[in-house]
Amino acid sequence: RELWIEHRCWPVHDAAGRHLGRCGVIRDIDRRRTSVEALVHSEASLKALGRAAPVGIGTVRDRVYVEVNDRLCDMLGYPREALLGQSTRMVFPSDAEYRRVGETVYPLLARDGLASLDIRLLRSDGQVIDALLTSAPLDRADLSRGVVSTLLDVTQVRRDQALMEARVELSAVAAGGDLEALLRAGRAAAERL
Repeated sequence: RELWIEHRCWPVHDAAGRHLGRCGVIRDIDRRRTSVEALVHSEASLKALGRAAPVGIGTVRDRVYVEVNDRLCDMLGYPREALLGQSTRMVFPSDAEYRRVGETVYPLLARDGLASLDIRLLRSDGQVIDALLTSAPLDRADLSRGVVSTLLDVTQVRRDQALMEARVELSAVAAGGDLEALLRAGRAAAERL
């Protein structure tokens, strides 16, 4: 059987400085090497998952970005360097939305170990998007160690949903035959969209 070892040796001299030989230590590092290989494989798998995922993924500590994937950068319109080390406040359209998300998500994480919430985000170009945030703590007993979140851009889904609801509402009003009611419903639907 092949075995990985660490070998260290050094020369031994007497008081007069004459070389007497060598002394060494041999240590079995097979388990450590196997553990390191498993860790490297695990890290490579997680990085590939982050690249392949069709959602934005970020890790925050005290609501400051410490890790983000490319999809999150694309979704928010920022380069990675602009997000890392920055407060997540920069991607919320208002202080109220930032507070609402924090006041909702963190108690859920502490209680359930998972939180999911519809949120609004502000892209670097000023566009506000709708997203589904799903978060889990790295350590449920200590949220300060960090939280991993996925963000799915649901802006188009929400717009399509609102359009479908408006069509259903307008169809129902139109079936009643009241032109004034149809105009009122049409104006209200246009304002919502």
